[in-house]
Amino acid sequence: MSTLSLSEFIKELSQIMPTVVLKFMRKQVKDLCESELTFPQFFVLNLLSSSQKLKMRDLADTLKVTTANTTGIVQRLVEHGYVKREYEPKDRRVIYVTLTSKARDLLKKIETKRNRLLMKVFGKISEVDRQQYLKILNQIKDILSEEE
Repeated sequence: MSTLSLSEFIKELSQIMPTVVLKFMRKQVKDLCESELTFPQFFVLNLLSSSQKLKMRDLADTLKVTTANTTGIVQRLVEHGYVKREYEPKDRRVIYVTLTSKARDLLKKIETKRNRLLMKVFGKISEVDRQQYLKILNQIKDILSEEE
């Protein structure tokens, strides 16, 4: 591959990245449609999977949306049996959200499918290129985190 200027790199990246993201998203959308989940609901389930329980306020802050918006997302997850609400006994204004076993099972199923896809894709890429890819993604993540 020839050396690209930064503007040439950006132009090529701008053409490739949407295609790659779209193809991965289509696979995820298919799995989510089978489970009746929206992306915000899926994101909430993923957040909850890494903790025992989260306060509604903390979910809203992480999602960068209002508590009212988060309440709507959580309500639909409750209706589908994916999460349950727990009220703080000493202060009923404090509401915790936890995953149900149904949600844990669904997340495992989706993760298995996602891992299968990633194995298929990255199995065709050399170990050296995979390591370089991770290094670059981590650099990008760090740069974007600094700018928040």
